[in-house]
Formats: sequence, structure tokens, C-alpha cells
Amino acid sequence: MSGNNSIMDWMTAIYKESLHSELSEGFFSSKSGVYGELCSLSMAFDVTPVQATLLSIIVMSPVSDLKSICYHTGCLLSDLLARKDDFIYLVNRGLIIQSRSIIIDANFKIAPEAMERWIDNLPYECRMDARKVYDDMICSLESKFSALEHGTTDAAGLKQTVISYLDMYHDSYLTDKLYTIWGDPYKSWSELSVVLYMFLVLNSTDDSLTDIEVCKMLFDTESDENVSKTVAILNDLEVKGYIEYTRGVGFLKLKEEYVELLSFRNHSKGDDDVDAHADAFDQTGSGQAVIADGTCVLIHNETIREKQLFFNRSECESLDELRMLFSTDKFNEVIGRMRKKGMRTGFNCLLYGAPGTGKTEFVNQLARTSGRPIVKADFSELRNRCVGESEKAIRKIFAVYRDMTEKLEVIPILLLNECDGLLGKRVDVIDSTDQLNNACQAIMLEELENLNGICICTTNMPQKMDEAFDRRFLYKIEFHNPDESTRREIWHSLRPELSNNDLSVLAGNYRLSGGQIENVVRKMEIYNIIHGVEHTTLDTIKSRCEKEINSYNKHSLSENRIGFN
Repeated sequence: MSGNNSIMDWMTAIYKESLHSELSEGFFSSKSGVYGELCSLSMAFDVTPVQATLLSIIVMSPVSDLKSICYHTGCLLSDLLARKDDFIYLVNRGLIIQSRSIIIDANFKIAPEAMERWIDNLPYECRMDARKVYDDMICSLESKFSALEHGTTDAAGLKQTVISYLDMYHDSYLTDKLYTIWGDPYKSWSELSVVLYMFLVLNSTDDSLTDIEVCKMLFDTESDENVSKTVAILNDLEVKGYIEYTRGVGFLKLKEEYVELLSFRNHSKGDDDVDAHADAFDQTGSGQAVIADGTCVLIHNETIREKQLFFNRSECESLDELRMLFSTDKFNEVIGRMRKKGMRTGFNCLLYGAPGTGKTEFVNQLARTSGRPIVKADFSELRNRCVGESEKAIRKIFAVYRDMTEKLEVIPILLLNECDGLLGKRVDVIDSTDQLNNACQAIMLEELENLNGICICTTNMPQKMDEAFDRRFLYKIEFHNPDESTRREIWHSLRPELSNNDLSVLAGNYRLSGGQIENVVRKMEIYNIIHGVEHTTLDTIKSRCEKEINSYNKHSLSENRIGFN
């Protein structure tokens, strides 16, 4: 980013516009004079527009406390206190520093390391203190549950508190664990609230908890209808294995495994700063970090061996555009402009074509030249997993990628290899295989839609791709088998000793892919080493080419099939 697109320019514009704005709804609307800057700053730091405004004011103000912020904006102190959670979020993210624990008496300043980065127009990679986030959430919910018991708030207030924490702390230890349990806590906030309530009450006192107390917590009043709803929720929680529920007596107990899950008792101080999935990697001596269960690997770009690639002219223009886009300078500039215009900053690319045409190797070389690590997953390996495990594996791959984008200095490339079985048209559910296929596709569509980063999918069979996937890919590049001119270049790069006549014969008579030509050359080298052969004749190379073609034809599929079978 540069010029008017710099971080400090965004903050300056927001600070000036916020003067006497009262932080009204109009200030944050699309008609605002700094709407573009708000969107850009929000996306750059993963904060809300309100939090982006507070950041800008704190950066630009000589003194930043609640009273000075109120004076600048014209906002009432009570209104600013209602935004206490926004200040807490910025503190827990490490973006600002709070001088005192009581917010109304505190001064705020930008973390020095963050300011240094922003002055240089560089992003500041910060990480939440999981323990602080957890303690803050528990204290707030404990207060809310207490207010419910004393009748000073209602269930709607509880729901808003739970959801606001899910929104604000979506990268924290606790909510990551909640996603592990529920999949999507937003859709089952009542179950989530019950378990949190039981955790807080039953682990702070020796009192028992009854279904009637839970009913009052959820619905305020003890009507027959609300009791029935509560019993249904508790029954469902028992079936799912979260609680032990004694019907008739009404005594409730939270399963010990979830008591441990929701506590920090098994987490040492050194674990607080670890990303949710960082411990899933086992470092190896090969320059790769491998997921413990083999779902995917992290490939460091400096370990990728340089390899010369040759493509047809029809493909070169699109591939060159990707090379330019993902170079560090251009990528940052593109991201900045798109954020300023409120556009999505995720780049999904589809590389498709026959096997051996260089799709995967192109991604490797793209990562090497752009200095980007690769998070690589082969979807063909997920097909044989049990029902339910494939969906979890897909979720895990994208979760790991999100962790890596936070942990690494540059945005890595997520390479989803051999996606043939995942991009096909969704079908009517007839059996468990169809259900699994559709479930995996739904997860994949959702993850691609919400991606912030670079995702490149490869497939050999795009003919039956679902239209929903087609819309998700910004770039779709077909890799053709090399034409005669390109085959000649490939042969020459691998066997430079060949004469022009030999090159013409091999390139003109044998329509091999780049991968097949490389196989032929490697097999000849192996044969020559084993048998002590010093020179390879043209007839020998031609014989090897014919064997390669026959081998490919024998093992190729009789029809193109797509399905997660």
C-alpha cells in the first residue's frame, strides 16, 4: 500500500471525520465520508468499524481516555461505556494498552511495536492472550447469570452476551473449543448457554442445579411451555453426551470431560500464546511441517527446488497474471485497493486439465518465486475416511490455514490437490455416500466463500463441476497437453544433447504430457545407471515413449467420474 492507501492515511481521515460525529449510525453507514477507510482498516486488522474508529482516535490523540474521546466525538460517556467490550477486545488483541484495570479511569495508547509497523505501512501481526480472553468472558457471563438469578436482566440479554463474545473472540481458546463441541455455537446458543451456566454454577459452589433453574435462566418465566422447552434441550444435551440429567428429580451434572475442556486447568503458562492448531504440526528435518494425522503439510518455500516449466502460449498469459498478482508488492497493493472498496480479499483459483500438465508443479514454483509457504492437502486421501471424519478433516484443513496466515509473515498458499471428488454436481440423497458427498461439498463451498487468503485447487476432471463452485473461483485456468513446440522445449530442457532432428521426431510423433516426458527420461537414466549404458539411441527413446503411452492408456479411466466415493 502507498499514498492514499496507507494505514496512517486511513486513520487520519477517520480521526478527522469522527470529530463531533457522536459515533452515530450515519458515521458508519455507506454514505459516510470515510466509509472506504473504515472498511479498509476493519479488514486490515480484523476489527469492527467501531473498533477501527477507536484505534484511529487513540493513534491520533495526544491523550486518550474516555473523557477525551467523548470530547472529540461529542459522544456521551454512557454511550462510550456501553462500548466497553470493544476496548477490551482491542486490549486482548494486543493493539492497544490500557493503563488501569478500571476502564473509566484508564488511559489508552497504541502498542509501540504496532505503531512502528503502521508508520512503515506494514501490518501488525498480533495474537490474543487466550487466558485474558477466557477470564474476561467467564467474568462477564458470571455477572450476566447472576443478574438473571436476581431478575435484573433477561434471557435476551444473555443471548446477546454469548453471541457478542463469539463475534469478538472468534480466534480465542474458548470459542475455538466451543466450535469443536457444537460446530456452530451461533445456531445453538441455548445449549451453549446451558453448558456454560452449569460450568460456572456447579464448579463455583457445591449446590445442585435443577431443570427449573435452567428454565428461568433461559426463558425468564416458569411457564409449562418454557419448562417443556427446557426439558427438551436438556434431553438433547444428555443424548449428545454433554450432561448427566436425572429426570423427575431434575438434578444436572456436566460431564467431566467438558469441565476440563472449558477450564484452563491443563494449560500451562507457556501454552497461552499458542495458536489453536499450532501443536498439530510435527516439525521434520525436510523443511516441511506435517499435520499429526496426515491431513495436510506445511511446505516452506525455500525448500522447493527450482524447476523450469514450459506451457503453451494459450496458458502463459493467465499464468503470468497469477505470478504477478501473488508477488509480494502487487499482492499487498491489490489487497489494499480491494479493502478500500469494501470488496472480498480472498483469491480462489482453479487449475484443471489432464494429468501431468504441470498444475501442481506450477503452484510449487509460484510459491518459491513469491516467497510464500504452501499448506497442502490431497483430497483424494480423504475419500476413504469414515462418515463424519471427512467433514471434520475439511474443516481442520481450513482452520489450520487460518492459523498459518496469522502465524507466518506472508500469506501462504492453500493448495487443495486432486479435488475431483469434491467439485462435482450435488445430487439427491439416496444413500450415505450421497449424504457424505453433499455434506463435504457444503463445507467446501462455505469455506471458499469465507476465505481470506490464497486457495488454489487442482482437478483433472472439471466437466461435471457444480455451478456453485464455478462461481467461487475468481481464476479458472485450463492446462492443456503441450503442443508440438512446447514438447520440443521440454525434451530439449531434459536432454539437451539431442539433435534438432531427434527433437523434431520425438515432439512430432509422441503426444506426451510434460509429466510423461519426464517419466521417460527418468526411466532411461535409471536403466542406464543399472546396466552401465553410456549412450541412449533415438530408437531406445522412441521405444520408451511408446511404452509410456501404452501404460497411460491401460490405466486411464474409461469415463470421467466425480463423486466422494
